[in-house]
Amino acid sequence: AALQALKRKKRYEKQLSQIDGTLSTIEFQREALENSHTNTEVLKNMGYAAQAMKKVHENMDLNKIDDLMQDITEQQDVAQEISGAISNRAAFGDEFDE
Repeated sequence: AALQALKRKKRYEKQLSQIDGTLSTIEFQREALENSHTNTEVLKNMGYAAQAMKKVHENMDLNKIDDLMQDITEQQDVAQEISGAISNRAAFGDEFDE
C-alpha cells in the first residue's frame, strides 16, 4: 500500500508539473494576445490621427504660410518702430534755458 501511495504521489507530481507548464503557456499566450490587441488599437488610432492631420493640412499652402509669417514679422517691426517713436522723449523746450 505504501509503494502504491508513492507511485500515485509520483504520478500526481508529474500531472501537477504538466498542468503548471500548461498554465504557464496559456498565460504567456494571453499576454501575447493582449499585447497584439493593444498594438492593433494603437496602430488604428495612429491611422485616424494621420487622416485627420492630412485633412487639416489639405487647405494649407506652405507658400501662403511663409508669406503670412513674413507679413506678421514686417508688421511687428513697424509696430516696434511706432512704439519707439512715441516713447522717445520729444525735444520740446530743450533749446530754451531759463
